Amino acid sequence: MSPRRRRTQARFQITLRDNLELHLFAKTTTPTRVDNLNSIHSRTVLFDVNKDSQCQIRQFLQGGPPRMRTALLKRRRIIIARGYDDEAEKKAVMLKFPLTDAELGYLNSVLAQPDIEEEDAELILTIMRDHAKKVEKRLPDIIRSFPNLTKSVHGFCSGVEDKEFLAKAIETILETSPRLLEFQLFWFAAILEDHLMDTSRASALIDLLYNHNSATPISRAKILEIQDSRYGLTEIRASILSTGQSDWLGWSAAVGSRALKAGSRNHAIKYFGNCSQ
Repeated sequence: MSPRRRRTQARFQITLRDNLELHLFAKTTTPTRVDNLNSIHSRTVLFDVNKDSQCQIRQFLQGGPPRMRTALLKRRRIIIARGYDDEAEKKAVMLKFPLTDAELGYLNSVLAQPDIEEEDAELILTIMRDHAKKVEKRLPDIIRSFPNLTKSVHGFCSGVEDKEFLAKAIETILETSPRLLEFQLFWFAAILEDHLMDTSRASALIDLLYNHNSATPISRAKILEIQDSRYGLTEIRASILSTGQSDWLGWSAAVGSRALKAGSRNHAIKYFGNCSQ
């Protein structure tokens, strides 16, 4: 085989110049320039050096084969159009139009990348709920790296079978992150309420969420309104109701008290009503 036709591999260093043109350098070929890119990244990646190199590079920088990505984004739009809270209808859509083997292959290749882009993570959380097992290993990274996707994580968690794994992942983030967004804490509490109350870490999660350095009245209120009498929730709500405070915490404690038996519930609510007058 002649050197001209030999397939080799070279490491391209991708750098962005001031004129917004991308230059690719390799030891085995002359510099190649790719202009007018829609997506700009700064990274080092391996490509085959052959006549299809520019096509490979364009697909890499644009996030994958254009037709495949367009089809997946269309799926995402259809699912989101059903509304974030209409889980039954979204489930019906995914059952009627399951992911193809090619689409799953593309998504698996995205998950295999060391660094996942936020838009890719959001796409995965939206359309891979029926294939949650394939995502579980990367889920802690996604939760930690993209705070703004915590609501999407909540929707995705319905498909996660290993709830203990999920509880441990959130517990670790709460223990190791002194600063978190109110948005994150609120949706972590929603994940706890909807999916993790029967796990072995539920009590620890309640304590970490309620007493976190970044906890706010809104995030604490989400904990108080969980209608469960286990894990000290009854005692926490009682301490709030006894003050008669008429605010987010007081109202949420009253809502959560609906988990009590009728006699205890009526006593707590009546006492709260009298104190708040």
